Amino acid sequence: MSEFKKYRRVLTFILLPFVLAGLVYVYQNAKASQVTAVDLISVTYDGHSTPDPVFTLDDMKPGDVSKKCFTVKNVNTTDSFDVLMRGQKTLEEKAFADVLEIIINKSGGSDVYGGTLGFKTVQNFLDETNPINLDGFSPGAEKTFCMSVKFPPEAGNEYQLAKLVFNLYWAADPAESKIPPECKYMTIERIIEGTEGDEKIYGSVKPELILGYGGNDKIWGSSSGDCIVGGDGNDYIKEESGDGVVLGGEGNDKIDVGYGNDTVYGGGGNDKINTGSGNDLVYGGDGNDNIDLGSGDDRAYGEAGNDTIDGGNDNDEIWGGDGNDVLRGGSGDDKLYGEAGNDTIHANSGNDLLDGGTDTDNLHGNNGIDTCVNGEVNQSCEL
Repeated sequence: MSEFKKYRRVLTFILLPFVLAGLVYVYQNAKASQVTAVDLISVTYDGHSTPDPVFTLDDMKPGDVSKKCFTVKNVNTTDSFDVLMRGQKTLEEKAFADVLEIIINKSGGSDVYGGTLGFKTVQNFLDETNPINLDGFSPGAEKTFCMSVKFPPEAGNEYQLAKLVFNLYWAADPAESKIPPECKYMTIERIIEGTEGDEKIYGSVKPELILGYGGNDKIWGSSSGDCIVGGDGNDYIKEESGDGVVLGGEGNDKIDVGYGNDTVYGGGGNDKINTGSGNDLVYGGDGNDNIDLGSGDDRAYGEAGNDTIDGGNDNDEIWGGDGNDVLRGGSGDDKLYGEAGNDTIHANSGNDLLDGGTDTDNLHGNNGIDTCVNGEVNQSCEL
């Protein structure tokens, strides 16, 4: 296998409302300084950038049909791949998706979903475990597809004035898919891959999937909200801003996230996780983790291990999980749950709830009116 084939990855997921003229992936070979961007696919809706949301179905009457067409082009000059599509519901009234029929076909050609292949509802489409394979695309190939959504005449008048809104996602070359489930509904325009060694990886201003793989890596995300996967090794990961997702993987990782509503998965190892501003969600994973929450209404789950979790500004919710944990509230009205293990829980300012959970727990109130439950030792608790 050539070096190019060995390190090349060709998958890009993109949320339709943010489709650009050319989607790209990045592959990085054993020399960390060599990073190459390659155009992959472009998607247009009736010749223009796609709307947000893609489908807004309301004020439909029995027998009405809403039809939209989109053109997909393989702008890569050397590689062939399949193009896939999936949908995500954003709003619904009266379970409308259960009665609407959907048909996806090649423009002027055969059906690729529903229709002659068997009756499908929009809900069936949204519930599909795997994306819908539209077709294979040779280099430079351009194909148009149409999606028709029909309100069956027999559905009944009770669904009139119902509403459904859903968006579409696209993928190229699913066999090389590296996007983890935690990131499948993110806007990803580029993929950057590391190696099994130690390296420094820098993101761009694009929303990216960054894969560290093995080694003790240092990874800096961009300002657009990245999906960063540290992989094995003791990694340092920093996500600057945007609504990002960080997966530390195995090893003792240090993870810093900045502005935006981020989601962090520490994974295995004794991780140190710091969140910035925004409403963040943190899962410590296995190991003895140290989690420091910043401003915003954050939620943190220590999970397995003896964890130390500090609340930040605003109203946080903290769950210790298994193990002997130390939980400390910050400013704001916090909820602190020790769960299993011999936990120590400290309130701070604000009206806090301290729940020791099972085993022998020490609960310490502070400023404000604090409520302490399931504690064997309760101090300075008003309720």
